[in-house]
Amino acid sequence: MCATANDHLQERVNGLPAKIGYDSVVLILGTLPGKRSLMTGTYYADPSNKFWDILFMACGEKIEKSDTAKEILLKKYHIALWDILHSAVRDTSSDKDLLDEKPNDLPQYLAEYPQIKLLLFHSNDSYRYFKRFFKNTAVPYICVSSPSGQNRKSTLEKAEEWRAALSCVIPQLRIGPRLAWKGTPLCDIISSQERGIDMEIEKIRNYISYFETVNAETACRWEESIKLKNGTFSMPYPVYETQFLNFIDYVSNSDLMDVNYGGTLEEYGLEMNNELTKKIDTADFRLVKAILTCYVRQERFCDGLWGRAIKEGIFLALLKRIATLLTP
Repeated sequence: MCATANDHLQERVNGLPAKIGYDSVVLILGTLPGKRSLMTGTYYADPSNKFWDILFMACGEKIEKSDTAKEILLKKYHIALWDILHSAVRDTSSDKDLLDEKPNDLPQYLAEYPQIKLLLFHSNDSYRYFKRFFKNTAVPYICVSSPSGQNRKSTLEKAEEWRAALSCVIPQLRIGPRLAWKGTPLCDIISSQERGIDMEIEKIRNYISYFETVNAETACRWEESIKLKNGTFSMPYPVYETQFLNFIDYVSNSDLMDVNYGGTLEEYGLEMNNELTKKIDTADFRLVKAILTCYVRQERFCDGLWGRAIKEGIFLALLKRIATLLTP
C-alpha cells in the first residue's frame, strides 16, 4: 500500500540537539527523530506517536498540545530529551531502515550534566544502540514501553509504567495526584481508549464534508529533492495542509484508533495492502477502526500514503462507513 514520489538517494539524517537543563534529573532517550520532528525541529511531532500524551498523564497533568505547554512540563519535572544516535543513513522514519549509525556523545553529556540520575529508554532500538555503543554507564537506566502504536499496551497502562519509572528520581511524582490533576476527574485526561467513542457524529460529518471537497493536489504537495551544501541530496517529502493534519491529530487522539490494528487485521484474515480498501463498505466497527488506524500509522513508514488515500477517497469512505455504523 506504499506510495512513492520519485526514486531518490538515501541521505544521512542528523538528529536534534539535546533538550536539557542543568536541573534535569532524568534523560529520556529515543533512537533518532522521525521526519516530521526533523521538519519542525521539535521532539515527537508525529501526531500518531503518543509520547506527549503519556508524559503528561504520567506526570499527573492535563494533556496539552502546544509547544509552550510541553516546554513547561519538561522544566517543571526536570526532564531532558535526546536520542542515542547523532545521525544515520535512512529513507524512512522507521528505525529498521537505519544504516551507518553514529552515536551522540552520551558519556560527555552525562559528565557535563552530573545531576542526571536516570536514563529512560522508550524503545528496544534505543536501548540496543545504547548497549552497542556505550556498553554501560554509571547512571542507572530503565526501559519502558514504547509510545508507538506498535506497542499493544493502552496509553493509560504506559503512563502508569512511565510514572513508576520517573518517580524513582522525581519526588513530586511519588506524592502527587495519580494520573490526574487535583479537582479534575480522571476520565478527563486518561487515554481516549478508556472512554466511549469521543469523535462525535457531527465532527465526523464535518470531516466527511472536508474530504468531499478537498483538492488532493493542494492537500498533499511534494517538496522536491535539492542539493545540500555538503554535496548530498535531500529526499523529496510530502507536505500536508493544516486542515488535513488537524484531522490526523483528532483521529490519533480518539477511540477510533486501534493500537493492535495489525493483530485485528490478522484476525480478519487481512494484510496491510491495497486490498483493505475493498473491505470498507462492509466492514464492522472493529474492522473499520483497524483499517483507519493502518492508514494513519503507516505514513511514517511510507511517505505520501496519506496523499494517495486522500486522492483515492479512502479517508472519505472510512468516515462514511463509521458515520453509518454510529448513526442509530
